[in-house]
Amino acid sequence: MIMKKYFKLMSLFLGLMVCTPAFVACGDDDDTTTATPPTVPSDTSSTEVTTADLKGTWKYGFYGLTYVFTDNTFTVTTDENNYTANYTLKDDVISYNYTLDNQPQQGTANIYLLYDKNVLVMKAKPNRGEDYSISEAATILYRDGKEPTTLKSEIQGEWHWYMNGDTTYVRGAYKFNGDNFELIVTPWGQKYTGTYAYKGGFVTLNITNGYTSREPGSGDGWGEGDLDSKTLEGTWYTLNRDRWAFEPGMVEPFLVNGTEAYGSLANLPCVFYKK
Repeated sequence: MIMKKYFKLMSLFLGLMVCTPAFVACGDDDDTTTATPPTVPSDTSSTEVTTADLKGTWKYGFYGLTYVFTDNTFTVTTDENNYTANYTLKDDVISYNYTLDNQPQQGTANIYLLYDKNVLVMKAKPNRGEDYSISEAATILYRDGKEPTTLKSEIQGEWHWYMNGDTTYVRGAYKFNGDNFELIVTPWGQKYTGTYAYKGGFVTLNITNGYTSREPGSGDGWGEGDLDSKTLEGTWYTLNRDRWAFEPGMVEPFLVNGTEAYGSLANLPCVFYKK
């Protein structure tokens, strides 16, 4: 069930973001401090996108998501469904419309080509669901038959994924330091550490330790516990192996574009910002 939700999120978030209980349900964002997405630096590997650049087949790693672009359409295929959208492209913004389950859909997304035009990123602000919304999400596609050359030096440092654009709530955070990583999932009050490998835009996390910010004996369930959602400071207790939410060796996409990075966490597409 989780993987099915993931397929749908990655392929349909531009117009049909699916609610999922994996993270905290959304509320009214009017009183939050909105994060301003950084401008893509001039030395980024992103280049202006043309329809000629898009034509062909693009895939999302090993998850079975496929996009096939022509001059004015793209066809999306997942394990659950497929559809064809009409699109136009202007100033690195793609506008599209399609029908799915007899429901018309339309929207726009910023579009980037990275790593010698072998990685295509479509970043958008998804529609709010009844119980859940996220501020930004990105579909990451790899040109069929191509693997980007990525380096560990690109991802070093701390990266934050914010809750509904609110910079006072860090929903998830990666810290990459040499060959070591730290992953914090704030709504779960959990932290994982270990070593990692990075190849072709994917991080493989060899998790060796798990921690919780919830005091032992506080009962089952989720919650930040003693973890500060802004500073990520708190008291950490060893988390028993049978309580880990992730398995050692889990693989997640992580691709850098200036001070932004695109990836996924807990089956949700994410846009991270360099701290």
